[in-house]
Amino acid sequence: MSVTVPENLGLLVAGAHGMLALIMGVKMTSLRVTKVPQDSSTFKLWHTSQLVTSEYTPLFIALCVGIHFAVKAAGGALRANSIVGMCLSLFGSLCFILGVTTTPKGSTGPTPLRVLGGLTRYIALGICSYEITRY
Repeated sequence: MSVTVPENLGLLVAGAHGMLALIMGVKMTSLRVTKVPQDSSTFKLWHTSQLVTSEYTPLFIALCVGIHFAVKAAGGALRANSIVGMCLSLFGSLCFILGVTTTPKGSTGPTPLRVLGGLTRYIALGICSYEITRY
């Protein structure tokens, strides 16, 4: 079975991470402009999601762009593990954001989606960090 992926997948995923960061920033600004109380659960959930997303975004952008240029320099094609790592990074970030922002009021623990997103991002970070050295 053969799957065709865009040659510039690393740049596409890096751009998507950038857009996620922008969307989260705009959401936080809208919460502040509409004067949502900072001690409200809505504000706290979005703030947590935005804060953690902004911690991982630069790492994933750097790794995805790095993999893209490493592939170009080597003159080869993307390795399957690189594709999986980059796609997992975006999937994990989306799951984490949804998992945090949809936490039910009064919940005492993380939602399964939040845990999935966090674990997936850890795995993706490991894969991408390893893969960038393989070209």
